[in-house]
Amino acid sequence: GMLPANLIEAPADAKESTERFISGLKEKGWGGILAFGQPNEPILGVPVGMDRFGISMIGGLIPAAAIRETGAAVDTFAPHLLIPIEDMKRI
Repeated sequence: GMLPANLIEAPADAKESTERFISGLKEKGWGGILAFGQPNEPILGVPVGMDRFGISMIGGLIPAAAIRETGAAVDTFAPHLLIPIEDMKRI
């Protein structure tokens, strides 16, 4: 089947620093980024605003819904706070 992805836009001026930041997160085990778009160019066929670039990621309830469609049980919960990434544990 198809797995929809979340798309976000960010200012084109922030592309380099955003890529560095995401790269640092990946080194710590965080993943989910599917693609980085180029400034003023569509990402995965979706247009972005002027002087912006797109980021496509898997996140939210979409992966859980895809797993549920296979018949597997899925438990979800809403986070109630933000914590530093250093305090997070891989599950």
